[in-house]
Amino acid sequence: MNKAGTHFNKKIEYDGYKFDSKKELDFYLTFVREYPYRFDIQRSFTLQGNCAIGGLKLRRIDYRADFVIYNDDNSIRHVIDIKNGYSAYAVDAKSRLKFKMFGAKTGIPIEVVVPRKHDFRLRVLGLTTKFEERVFNNFDYTVMDLIGG
Repeated sequence: MNKAGTHFNKKIEYDGYKFDSKKELDFYLTFVREYPYRFDIQRSFTLQGNCAIGGLKLRRIDYRADFVIYNDDNSIRHVIDIKNGYSAYAVDAKSRLKFKMFGAKTGIPIEVVVPRKHDFRLRVLGLTTKFEERVFNNFDYTVMDLIGG
């Protein structure tokens, strides 16, 4: 049985970037590469630094975004995590917790994206009110406008 949240694809290098899957590469080629905004791929964010309890050290907690897209002023416009779906199998509990921690720390929700050939499905997970799935074919929206922030 396959474990939830694991990748079964080989890492792929293209344009000097390393992608965790062909799905991420296809998303890059279709939606990110030619878009006029600056972007990062596989950017890491520290959610909680190293700390100690008594004499024991706890490791820091990091979240690695598949894609981060910036506004012209270098503020973050989109933080995107590519998934195959929204179920507990497609997005495991550890990922869901990191999405919440990231939102709490930065005030920016993670956009969980399921790519398709000509568009992508988007949800924000972990909100207290239901966020209905939306479909886009570009990044000409802000997630804060979608959630009413």
